[in-house]
Amino acid sequence: MKRLTDWYFNSLKKQILIPFLALIMISGMAISYMSYKNSIELTTQEITGSTEEQVKSMNDSFETFFQKTENQLDRFSKYPIMISYDKNLESIMDEFSYTQTSNSEINGIYLGTEKDGKALIFPETELPADYDPRQRDWYQSALKQKNKTIWTEPYTDQATNELVITAAKAIYDDRDELIGVLGVDISIDTVITMVNQTKFGETGYTVLLDQKGSFVTHPDKEKIQQDISKENIFKKMKGESGSMIEEFEGQSRIVGYATNPTTGWRIAGVMEENEVKVRASPMIIDNVITLLIVFTVTALSAIFITRSLTNPIKKLQESIRKMADGDFTSWNSISRKDEIGQLAEDTSLMTRNMSHMLGVVNNLSDKVSDSSMTLVASADENSAAANEVAMTMEQIAAGAIDQIEVGHNNEMAVKLLADKINDLEAQTGKMATESENMFKASENGITQVQGLKQQFNETSQISNKMSTAV
Repeated sequence: MKRLTDWYFNSLKKQILIPFLALIMISGMAISYMSYKNSIELTTQEITGSTEEQVKSMNDSFETFFQKTENQLDRFSKYPIMISYDKNLESIMDEFSYTQTSNSEINGIYLGTEKDGKALIFPETELPADYDPRQRDWYQSALKQKNKTIWTEPYTDQATNELVITAAKAIYDDRDELIGVLGVDISIDTVITMVNQTKFGETGYTVLLDQKGSFVTHPDKEKIQQDISKENIFKKMKGESGSMIEEFEGQSRIVGYATNPTTGWRIAGVMEENEVKVRASPMIIDNVITLLIVFTVTALSAIFITRSLTNPIKKLQESIRKMADGDFTSWNSISRKDEIGQLAEDTSLMTRNMSHMLGVVNNLSDKVSDSSMTLVASADENSAAANEVAMTMEQIAAGAIDQIEVGHNNEMAVKLLADKINDLEAQTGKMATESENMFKASENGITQVQGLKQQFNETSQISNKMSTAV
């Protein structure tokens, strides 16, 4: 870690370039991520809305189909031949034949009579001997919805053994007495074909759910009639239309749905949510390419800018290094008007000032050297004078010793003279004081030596007087 830190901090270029590029990379990645995230959200909204619109369009197609079928039943229910069906069997069959031939989506068309339980069917089909249309669910449901067309859930047609749905309507005569129930069978395959005409992405498909929550159609035919009424996806299918993202069949899926006003069935377009990411994946590649281009251009620009900053600093560093070695004459000129240029100009001014100061110091040094030589000469003279003083002091000291001996003799003589002793003691004390002053004065130089000589003369005079007195 320390090695890495040292490597980073040993260059101004690295300290500028690395954080700059890191900031660009982090910012670019953050922008790319946010762009991708926003793209996912926008794509999800777009696909969800598109799915809902497609389902609405499909619902309109189904509504047209259902209305067409119901209109045919209404038309049949008003035919006089239907009221007296037992007298117009051939005409009824011809009408059935024409209708079935003209509408390929119709598997069969039939009339179940209330009076005798007969079933008039086209195409003609052999039915079991105990077949009674009045016991069939489609018949019973039609009776419950008087003057309305009902649509059944998918069931297996006993005549053809195929999975069909039935549109049925009860027929009444002028006296409002029940004649029977008119029905039209439509194969589930026909409905599936209609459903498959609309494509939802690459993985999407369409399902049709009845009012109870059972599949009317599903790409997997084994799931037809399967009940999903307890699943969240069905519970959330409320209102005329809508969309959602919901867990369905083991995966998170985008679901757009619409409720058919005629049948109450729900038409739903379903596609995997992951498909949104697949659609948005090209944006990731575009973002990465853009990020690399921006990073490359930024890196080159950063290197250029960094060099434009560090190269003048290197020149300034080189000049300062020469100054450290004592060379104040070599200076790298830096022509810039920014802070670096100002720093170089100030450093150059400092160099010139230091060079001038060093010149002044050299001149002062020469003068000091001359003064030192003069001082040395003076010191030699003073030393010689001191030697002379020392020799003189030795002589004076020798004389002083002799005077002390004479004083001692005089003192002995004075003792003999009782009347002179007091005067002699006073004179001796004065002589001792003067001798002490003489020794002190000898330390102060040649000038005080003269004073010492004078005292010596006075002492000599006193001694002579003492001798005379003796």
